Amino acid sequence: MTLDPDKLFSSSAKMKINFVLSIIVILYWSVNYFSWTVLLLGLLSYYTIGKIGGDVALHRYFSHRSFKTSNFWDKVLKFISFIVGHGSQFLWVITHRVHHKDSDTVDDPHPPAIAGNLKIFLRTWSSDFVPSAKYGKDIIRDTEIMFIHKHYFKLFYLWLVVLSMFGIYPLLLLFAFPCFGFFLETGIVNIVGHGHGYRTYNTPDHSTNNIILNTLTIGNGMHNTHHCYQSSYTTDIRNKWYEFDLMKYFIHAIRT
Repeated sequence: MTLDPDKLFSSSAKMKINFVLSIIVILYWSVNYFSWTVLLLGLLSYYTIGKIGGDVALHRYFSHRSFKTSNFWDKVLKFISFIVGHGSQFLWVITHRVHHKDSDTVDDPHPPAIAGNLKIFLRTWSSDFVPSAKYGKDIIRDTEIMFIHKHYFKLFYLWLVVLSMFGIYPLLLLFAFPCFGFFLETGIVNIVGHGHGYRTYNTPDHSTNNIILNTLTIGNGMHNTHHCYQSSYTTDIRNKWYEFDLMKYFIHAIRT
């Protein structure tokens, strides 16, 4: 199986290209069309599209299979996780599963204590890391996911072209803010969530919980709890107000 079927650049390089494109779109809007109303809508698009596509779909649903949902919502999650701009679901899943298997070791694809914070944040990671398809056997059986994987960046850049035909605002709200926001979130979580905060559980890694991070990401800062209870769809386990998780309410609404 070809893990990166697109011939031009690697998947990690194209993810960084997407991040740069999101910055360009946001800067263009800021210089030419800035308004506080649109800024609030942009933040809302991150906290909806970015969080649902990234945190709920890519992370909790596809990677950890922490909940089941209907066929309709399965397709919705596939679409939103596609437009968030973080590469194919298949590659995201198998990379993340390796991270949990070998967390904070030399075999971890993004260990901040070993690779350094800047490399982790900018997604340079290890140039020789190639995730094994064996960690995605369940995903391989999903023909829709594998079609997206095979054609991801061709489909994604076509999506951007279609959005651009309708002006700056579809690009801004359906691409730039969600992509930029979730890129920042995952980069910061991979750093802060592995050594900065408190440890509730004695996991065999450096994972930590961080209240500030949890507040900014509306529920993705309890990383030590997540590493201990990977199959749980929420980290709001101890019913502490500062360990809240807003995405759990969305999952409550769609799970079966």
